[in-house]
Amino acid sequence: MNHNQNNRGRGNFRGGGAGRGGRGRGQNTNQTPGGPARQARPSGITPEQKRQIVERRQESIQISSDGTDDLIVAENGSEDIQQLAFVTLGRNSRAFEHQHRMRRFVNSCLVNLSNHHDVDTSGLLIGLVSGPGVARMNDIMLQPMSVDAGLRKWPVSFQYVVLPFVGVLTREKVCQTNMVQQANTIYTAVYVHAEQFLLKGVLRCMQELMDRQSLRDYNVSPEQMRAEDAGACTVTTFPHALLAITRLVFQLLTRVRDAKFEDHFTSIVDQLLHLATRCPQMPPDTAGRAFERDILNREIERINAIILDAKGLTLPAAPDSIIKRKPPGTTANIEFLERNFDPPGDFSPDGPRHDNDQPNIADIQVIPTQAEVTCKRTPFLPANGVPDAPHFIEPGWKRQLDIHFRLFREDMLDPLRKGILAFLRLLEQMTGETRMALSQQGRLRHMVDENVDLNVYCDVHFHGLRLTKQQRVSVEISFAQPKSSTARTADQRKEFWERSKNRLMQGGLICLVWKDTRGRTETATVAPLRMIFGIIIDRDVRQLAVNQDHAIITIALTDPSVYLLMLEAAEQGGGQDVEHFMVESPGVFFESYRPILKALQQCTPVTLPFGRYLAPTAADVVGPNNREDFVEPPLYTRAPGFAFDLSVILEPGQAYNLVTTDKASRALAVTMLQQHSTLDDTQARALVETLCREVALIKGPPGTGKTKIGIDLMRVFLHNANKMQCGPILCICYTNHALDQFLEHLLDQNVKSIVRVGAQSKSERLQDHNLEQLMRSQARSFDTRQAIYEGRTKWDQVSKNLLDIDKSLQTGTLPWKYLGPYLMDYWYDHYRNINNENAFEAEFEDEDDGGGAFQTVGAKNEDGPYHRWISGSDIKRRQEYLEYLRKQKKKARKERKANINRYAELGLDADLNGNYSSMRQQSPEDIAAQAIHIPKTNRPLVLLEVDGNVWNMSLEERRRLSDSWKRPVQENMLDELKRLLEESEKIEQNIKNAYDEMRRVILKKSTVIGMTTNGAAKYQTLVSSVAPRIIVCEEAGEVLESHILATLSSSTQHLILIGDHQQLRPHVATYNLSADSHVGRNYNLDKSLFERLVTAPVNTLPMSILTTQRRMRPEIANLIRNTLYPDLVDGGSALTHPPVGGMKKNLYFMDHNHPEDSKDQFGMQSYSNTFEVRMIEALVKYLIRNGYNKHGDIAVLTPYLGQLAKLRKVLMNSFVLVIDERDQEQLENMDLLTAENEEAERVEQNVVKGMVQKTPLQKQVTLRTIDNYQGEEAKIIIISLVRNLRTQDGAGKGIGFLKSPNRTNVLLSRAQHGMFLLGNANLLARNEAGIWPKIIDQLRETDCVGPGFPILCQKHPDTQNIIDTPEMFRLMAPHGGCNLPCSYNMDCGHVCPCQCKYSHSPFIFVYMSCRIYRIAR
Repeated sequence: MNHNQNNRGRGNFRGGGAGRGGRGRGQNTNQTPGGPARQARPSGITPEQKRQIVERRQESIQISSDGTDDLIVAENGSEDIQQLAFVTLGRNSRAFEHQHRMRRFVNSCLVNLSNHHDVDTSGLLIGLVSGPGVARMNDIMLQPMSVDAGLRKWPVSFQYVVLPFVGVLTREKVCQTNMVQQANTIYTAVYVHAEQFLLKGVLRCMQELMDRQSLRDYNVSPEQMRAEDAGACTVTTFPHALLAITRLVFQLLTRVRDAKFEDHFTSIVDQLLHLATRCPQMPPDTAGRAFERDILNREIERINAIILDAKGLTLPAAPDSIIKRKPPGTTANIEFLERNFDPPGDFSPDGPRHDNDQPNIADIQVIPTQAEVTCKRTPFLPANGVPDAPHFIEPGWKRQLDIHFRLFREDMLDPLRKGILAFLRLLEQMTGETRMALSQQGRLRHMVDENVDLNVYCDVHFHGLRLTKQQRVSVEISFAQPKSSTARTADQRKEFWERSKNRLMQGGLICLVWKDTRGRTETATVAPLRMIFGIIIDRDVRQLAVNQDHAIITIALTDPSVYLLMLEAAEQGGGQDVEHFMVESPGVFFESYRPILKALQQCTPVTLPFGRYLAPTAADVVGPNNREDFVEPPLYTRAPGFAFDLSVILEPGQAYNLVTTDKASRALAVTMLQQHSTLDDTQARALVETLCREVALIKGPPGTGKTKIGIDLMRVFLHNANKMQCGPILCICYTNHALDQFLEHLLDQNVKSIVRVGAQSKSERLQDHNLEQLMRSQARSFDTRQAIYEGRTKWDQVSKNLLDIDKSLQTGTLPWKYLGPYLMDYWYDHYRNINNENAFEAEFEDEDDGGGAFQTVGAKNEDGPYHRWISGSDIKRRQEYLEYLRKQKKKARKERKANINRYAELGLDADLNGNYSSMRQQSPEDIAAQAIHIPKTNRPLVLLEVDGNVWNMSLEERRRLSDSWKRPVQENMLDELKRLLEESEKIEQNIKNAYDEMRRVILKKSTVIGMTTNGAAKYQTLVSSVAPRIIVCEEAGEVLESHILATLSSSTQHLILIGDHQQLRPHVATYNLSADSHVGRNYNLDKSLFERLVTAPVNTLPMSILTTQRRMRPEIANLIRNTLYPDLVDGGSALTHPPVGGMKKNLYFMDHNHPEDSKDQFGMQSYSNTFEVRMIEALVKYLIRNGYNKHGDIAVLTPYLGQLAKLRKVLMNSFVLVIDERDQEQLENMDLLTAENEEAERVEQNVVKGMVQKTPLQKQVTLRTIDNYQGEEAKIIIISLVRNLRTQDGAGKGIGFLKSPNRTNVLLSRAQHGMFLLGNANLLARNEAGIWPKIIDQLRETDCVGPGFPILCQKHPDTQNIIDTPEMFRLMAPHGGCNLPCSYNMDCGHVCPCQCKYSHSPFIFVYMSCRIYRIAR
């Protein structure tokens, strides 16, 4: 086929071929000098693709998505029809002469944009948003339409042109693309004509068709139409047509901000509601199935909710009406909440607290403002999970999003606010000694508050704008090196910054503070105190370390308007009146909050799924009866004829199809799985219940196989993928480690099409499945290349203008580009005269004798009249001309003296000076000099402003007048700077969208997408475009509710949460927001969605519970069985674990009174106990000598980082330690603080981070804090509880967060064979609020508490000892056995003469000869 290669321009585009002219494996595409890569139209569609295009797949495929690819299907996939759309929108694009061209064009678009094939036709999207493309769409929308157009030229056929055109507008490749700019252009074009096209055209025609109960065109039969146009598209049922229209309206309402406020959109929705009610009355062949009508009603209700929400009908009349009385029996402090209820913004009786106190979370800046940080009023923090708590929004999704946005943001803001305020208080009383302490974190924290995590950097300087490779505008600043990184070599400073991972993290939030010590005076140009917030976007270790005195960092400003203030601060940076600081709170990483908060802001509440479960309104509340059937089956499983094939997890030869809507089928499925699968009874029941509930909760106590059931669920989903047609399944986990493990299990099940999103994976097996790795081998589509090229081209121009403005602002110059318009508007006389140099130039031209004797070189080549005026070049030229005249006069005088004799001969009388009468008149030079004016005045500004004769002003006056223009002109320049910065953000976003479109294509083709919860929120837009219908969340009990909410979209049909709310809760940075805090019980930020749903007093969700544990030996399991899990049963290998070698008891608590250590002088040290460290070292050595020397045999756990550090220091001298990366990072930060405060040297560590060293080393010991060990296990667990009485402690001594039942649960449930604890039993037993009293009682009842560990020799069981000090191990069991002779029979026939040991290593031999024992070790 002949392809035209000469089309150019905005309206002339090319479709993209997936393998033609694309970019693959990182290679650059050849480009023409003046534009993007040349691209031919797409290659022909293969016969198989043609079959897929016209194939009508099951309607359930897209029944609840945003697309219509399976509702409005093209009838012809030929290459001619495919290429037609590109020709129509080509160079010679012209208006449609008749509806037949429209019909063929629309059918061509349907074919190209269909999701039934993977041919790259993305160029068509570019074409539709071009000038010709918009014009052709307008042709279709604005032409009169008719339901009986037949084969006439006009009007336009509703059935064969308009409805298929609606299908084009709702194709997945249009409504789900990440090319947001192009998609928005299309929908904006429709929005402009929505009233005429939709209300007066489309819905009028639908009304006519429903009135006559037929979709047929009475002027042409289907046979005649096929004869005329074999590719004509037809819509078969009324629900299909109305679904397409409804989904188009949904796109308009969610993309065009003003649409939901328009009256005609209210009318559109009202008419859709009316038409939907008539569908059941239509004939059976056009009425559609009940399932389709149900979906139609759901989606119309969704857009109706958007309209109602825009009208504010869901909001209460007044906040007071929401306040409820205290419910009986509640543990929350309702009186406290009511008494302190002060809603945000104008809802507050006292008015807004500050400039960022907004009622609508979408209007709140995620990054705080200075007024917000320094505000003395407490922020509005809504109660969470408290029945009848006051709020200014009615119950529902809007309130739920409001609650979690505000609480999650406060968790980010509180540490930073406390740190800044403490620092500001310190500034008020700053002395020389205080200033020295600012760069030492430990001393600083000791001075402000040991609970405040704060880093302060002094001597901050601003160095102007910088442009990054990522098309981002940033600001470069320098600051004094921290004390611990100075006076070192560059390599040492580099090492310091590489290890200081929590200092100035990329993506972190910092606050620039400058203080004017002069106070408020008339001459001060900065406020006494100013704060500017920024985000670190480039943390280059080389720039941080290159200079001994200062380090350099690059930040992005959150508000471009503060740029001038920074310039002023930079101008005054050399003085002593203004001090500049940079403050950060390293305990809170902004980038882990930002994507979640942004995603919550961008959510449209009424479009979120599962509202009746997750955010019930008053109308959603149901009674306690029929709780089992309260949760409906997933929407995709309700399609007629759908059933899950469970054969993949049944024994070979067994099969069963589960119908989720049939109660009997569910019961039989459970029986089949219990009898013919590897699942136990509760796992089988949980799997079936999960498949049958659209929101499913699986609670798995420790060791019950949560991961197994998650994997088996995935096996069922993937086995039924073709039947379900739900697209890729999104699997999310809280940690990267858990996600890697889960995905590796899927690889073990031969699941290949996995995409792992995120760069933090440590799994080598998943390396080839990483999204960014896959992108490198992905051919770029045409629209992607086009968007990237256009974005970079625009960026080049915008960046040049940005740098020009930056240079002018820094140097203080006023470019005429900005000054001229200002003068023209405000000081026109000055403007006119600055531009009028003709009179001045004429002075010199008139005096020129024609020979060009006087000339100022370069005078005409300077940078415009303003530059010549402000620089005084005209004054300089006048001075030069006067000098020229003086020289000319002197020369003329010499000539006259030489002619005295000649004058005398003429009889002329000379005067006393020798001048003759005829020469007494003024010389020409004198006359010219008198005409030259050199201004030397020094008038005030008020006179200069009314004097338009600017060229007669002195240089000092000119500068005075120009300085008065500087502020308004620079403000105009800043306005332009802000516009350019906004433009640069749009460019950056458009380029990102282009790359996201590549990512979307890759993800769409996958079967499983793996993300962390934070990653899912970060890529929320990408996730929404992929529209996963199934979301599986592992570790759900550890995931904040806000993370889950940010992952949901209108496409989600099945949410599966697997976890255990009685184990570790989500981590929060602010203790007063946690459920363990007295105040925090009102906020419960660390209560996961999983926990809230199963403990909610309203609409409590049913939960599947796994009860068979296979990890812990029974006596260990009893500790949690008798306190937390009464239904827990033992099974599998848990019943056959061997006893712990060398120990008399498999479970034992060593009760001691050795006090915990004191904190250091800076209050930096976490809790620790030296005695327990020494005791654990000896116990580990003893156990290793008894054969527990492999990875996974022994794990030492402690709740406290300080104890972990001391254990590491002692154990690393004897063992290879396996430490989790999170623990290791915290330990390194602690080491750096110690070195900074005490100038200690770095300790080299024999530590393996995150994984076991790949060498055949024995004696490997796992060392962890308990918070980083959930989901893990070991044969033997040794627990250091640390807390103990000190002399200065009173009787009310607490146990810190050991009192948490959740943390205690995890602590006691990790061991398989044996568990050994060290602590103070009486201290723990006094904590009545937790579960420790029951645990201590149980241990005492079984004689498992004592002052020392009871040990026994494996070879001599009668030899038993009680070990209560580390030295006792060396005395009683020096080699792991006892003090008796070994009695081992060696190969040589002799008996081993050594003391008893558990085993003889092959590397140790004993040889007897001549009655002398030689022992080589």
